[in-house]
Amino acid sequence: MNLKIRLQGVLAGLALAALAGCSQTVFSTGDYPWYDEEDLVAQATVVVTGTPVSSEPTVLTPRFEGDNPEENPLVGLSEEEIERAIAEAEGVPATAVTFKVDESYRGPFEPGQEITVIQTGGTVGNTTYVIDQEPPLEEGERYLLFMRAGFDETFVILGGSAGMFAEADDAFVPVLEESSPFTRLTREDLDSILK
Repeated sequence: MNLKIRLQGVLAGLALAALAGCSQTVFSTGDYPWYDEEDLVAQATVVVTGTPVSSEPTVLTPRFEGDNPEENPLVGLSEEEIERAIAEAEGVPATAVTFKVDESYRGPFEPGQEITVIQTGGTVGNTTYVIDQEPPLEEGERYLLFMRAGFDETFVILGGSAGMFAEADDAFVPVLEESSPFTRLTREDLDSILK
């Protein structure tokens, strides 16, 4: 009887371990602005080439800033309502990518400098969140990124993938063709458009 109880305990433990190890993937559609060639170049405060060297999961939490209700939904609420809204605010799963800069076309970066790029989507617990318009940067691949400053000395890629190009031969091609205003960019193209 003692053996039977132990066996049931082991089986129950294995079942719990199997459930705990289950993971799921949630797919979402990104809602990013469209950029034409001129807008992408004009809006990018940072244009760099380089390679992702590591990444870690993070959660983007809402920032309540601004002086009017369009910018800050907390404007005009009572202290109680503000506390409740902040406590109920949900974060968005994201990934913090350490990106090693090879060359900076726009922005104050030196070759070899590492910067943090925040991408929407990532893994939280046993759930992986995939955003269709923002594929994850892959470690070891070389990219050209058009970005702007985010919060806390981080950067975000314009349009999710509109500003993301992977190296192919002697040029950079869009990671997602349907969201990019360019079909191919060479170093000469970059020197020309980023004057």
